[in-house]
Amino acid sequence: MQRELWVSISEGQRRAVLINAFLGALLGSINISSVVIALPAILRGIGLSINSSIGFMIMAWIMFAYPLIMAITVALIGRLSDMYGRGGRVFTIGDVVFTTASLLLGLTPGYGAIAGIQMVIYRFVQGLGGSMMFGNSAAIITDVFPPERRGGVAQGIVGISFSAGSILGW
Repeated sequence: MQRELWVSISEGQRRAVLINAFLGALLGSINISSVVIALPAILRGIGLSINSSIGFMIMAWIMFAYPLIMAITVALIGRLSDMYGRGGRVFTIGDVVFTTASLLLGLTPGYGAIAGIQMVIYRFVQGLGGSMMFGNSAAIITDVFPPERRGGVAQGIVGISFSAGSILGW
């Protein structure tokens, strides 16, 4: 029988994992709704009008690319995480992908439709990173907390992050 991972984890490490899992799920859910409020300023910043067909299309794709890719990939990412490692690999790679895409979104060069298309691509990449973090948050808790401590506080804190992120994003 394989030895459980949670046996060798200290309380300080559990706390750090809980905080990271909470923040990963929180950031993943904040980004679903946070861009909606900023869309008019984003489009003005790159010189597109919502009233033009390309501006409207870019606006729609910026808004829906992130939740679309999360919905499509979260189950696949969960399976890959079970096969290749949750915390050390997939969650961390997701954090790097998410952060890099967020930086690219903030630093998008250019103007007009080209900048809009770049932003849509970055939102897809950001959604992939978000699904890697969000989809693994609860699984990581299962790995590092003993069975009697998982369901109450640890999973509850990570579960609250989705609702809190959705509210904070607006």
